[in-house]
Amino acid sequence: MTREAFRELVKNGPVLLDGATGTNLQKAGMPVGVCPEQWILENSEVLIDLQKRYVEAGTDILFAPTFTASRIKLKEYGLEDHLEEMNRKLVALSKEAAKGTNALVAGDLTMTGEQLYPLGDLMFEDLVDVYKEQAKIIAEAGADLFVVETMMSLQECRAAVLAIREVCDLPVMVSLTYNEDGRTLYGTDPVTAVVVMQSLGADAVGMNCSTGPEAMLEPIAKMAEYAAIPLLAKPNAGMPELIDGQTVFNVESEEFAEVGKKLVEEGAAIIGGCCGTTPEHIRALKEAVKGIPVKAPLQTKRRMLTSERKSVEITLDGRFMVIGERINPTGKKKLQAELKEGSLNLVRTMALEQEENGASILDINMGMNGIDEKEMMLRTIYEVTSTVDCPLCIDSSHVDIIEAARLPYPDVHSSIRFHWKKKSLKNCFRLQRSTGQCLSCFHSRMRDCQKILLRNTALSARSWMRR
Repeated sequence: MTREAFRELVKNGPVLLDGATGTNLQKAGMPVGVCPEQWILENSEVLIDLQKRYVEAGTDILFAPTFTASRIKLKEYGLEDHLEEMNRKLVALSKEAAKGTNALVAGDLTMTGEQLYPLGDLMFEDLVDVYKEQAKIIAEAGADLFVVETMMSLQECRAAVLAIREVCDLPVMVSLTYNEDGRTLYGTDPVTAVVVMQSLGADAVGMNCSTGPEAMLEPIAKMAEYAAIPLLAKPNAGMPELIDGQTVFNVESEEFAEVGKKLVEEGAAIIGGCCGTTPEHIRALKEAVKGIPVKAPLQTKRRMLTSERKSVEITLDGRFMVIGERINPTGKKKLQAELKEGSLNLVRTMALEQEENGASILDINMGMNGIDEKEMMLRTIYEVTSTVDCPLCIDSSHVDIIEAARLPYPDVHSSIRFHWKKKSLKNCFRLQRSTGQCLSCFHSRMRDCQKILLRNTALSARSWMRR
């Protein structure tokens, strides 16, 4: 499926996703504690029957049961060497369920269970490789698109999307799960997730699991104010309750469908069910949203900067904002001495003080003699992002340092100081295109600014004369 075809499908929506897989498989006999993917392969008729019933109920997109079939998760069961075989067979099961219908199959990726550095030992680049390995197999197995779902970490969402984009150009939907406070486990709010994911090139973004459908109305409406791509909503059938030793979800299909209709009216163009939902929920949902026009995404993106936990909007007539520029060793002997010793105590203090004093963005510059600027830049990013919520401005004279800094940081406004060189300019724009990160600012000497102005004036004049 092409990304253009996906956009056309959603434009004519609402698009119906499937309902729960795990809770229904457990009802069908899957024990707690087993490898779900292995159990499915050993009991394939259960999965195929469930997904056929979803298609009959009106599902347009089935999620292949590759949810936790990454190398990291399969290793927990000693099955990592069967990764390719298992993923290919799991995709084939969903394609069998969709056979003879118009239903599409989405390859499904999720959290690995290992925390990224600095909270854990897993480096961002290594996580990209883990997702890339699984995504390549799924794409070759014939998946029509991808879904990255039930995500709690914005960084892991980024890793998954980058990995998929490295192996194919299939559409990618990204869905996060939020706590009652409206944030993910790692502190990301829905607006920040929308801004980062659409800037990175996701084709749809939204939320799943988390809550019952009613609690999704407000965050979906807020997302719609910033979304330039379609929104996805896949709520549980209410919150789980333990009754007589059994996990029960108490929202029946009619109530679920009624609130599902409101979710579409608030901006969700792609809708389905998560934990506790059944083919009956999807059938009722299909009937409830039939004929409702979907809200068109924004045609123009809003100017936003983000960290993992905060987004800042820049408007032409908005409030005055301050960029804190103290984290720069130029002229600061005490900071220079600490950096040479490998200490970031003063950096941490400066970050906290600037945020407390009202800075909206923090500039990070590690340009000085006597240290490895790239290594210190990376260490500083990890330290500052663990300390404050402000978006960062990565400030360097070297494009390779900017490029290294983009990986461990969820969104970057890059300020690059350089002399007027065609190669530097070309590399900077290449970096901006490849990462979807915010438009860079370029600082040059005055005579270089004059060259730019004269060149642009000449180009404009030639363009006018050709009319």
